[in-house]
Parts: sequence; structure tokens; C-alpha cells
Amino acid sequence: MKYFFYFFFLCLNSCGYPDIDSVPKFNNFEITKQESVDMCKLANNDSDNKFIQCLSLIKQYSPNFKDLNINEEYSIKLCKLIYEDNRELLDCISKYYKI
Repeated sequence: MKYFFYFFFLCLNSCGYPDIDSVPKFNNFEITKQESVDMCKLANNDSDNKFIQCLSLIKQYSPNFKDLNINEEYSIKLCKLIYEDNRELLDCISKYYKI
């Protein structure tokens, strides 16, 4: 009977969680621009200001206003956060009106 309990506890212990070393490391994990935009939408769906701030943190992001569905005020804020150069800023704002 003693061996049965040893065997039982051995089986119970071996069926636990996997070893911590089997968890993948995401150090070099790269996501696309569209996935970044989707992540911003999911994380900040309650506030447009937070959504705009999140989008501005994406490096080399050129906004596609047709897909974003944001109004004129927020599109201007987004362009101002992304671009510092006046020509780039005007190009970005003009993209909103070309839709």
C-alpha cells in the first residue's frame, strides 16, 4: 500500500505545470504596423486620446485615416504627435482630407 501512495504522488507531481524553461522568450518578437495599430485599438478602446498617444509611439507610422475611423480633431493631434517637420505635418493632415 505504501508503494501505491508513492506511485500515486509521483504521478500527481509529474502531471503539474511544464518546466519554466519551456516557456518561449519573446526578446526578438517583431509585430507589423497593422498589428501595432490593432493592439492600440484593443488596449485603448475607451479613450480616443489614449489611442492617439499609442499610435504616436509607433515608429515610422504613416496614418491611414480611412482604416482608423477618427475625426478631424484627432487626426490633426495624431499628425502633430508623429511629425515635427512642417512639410511632413502638412502632408499628413492633407491625407485626412483626401479620403
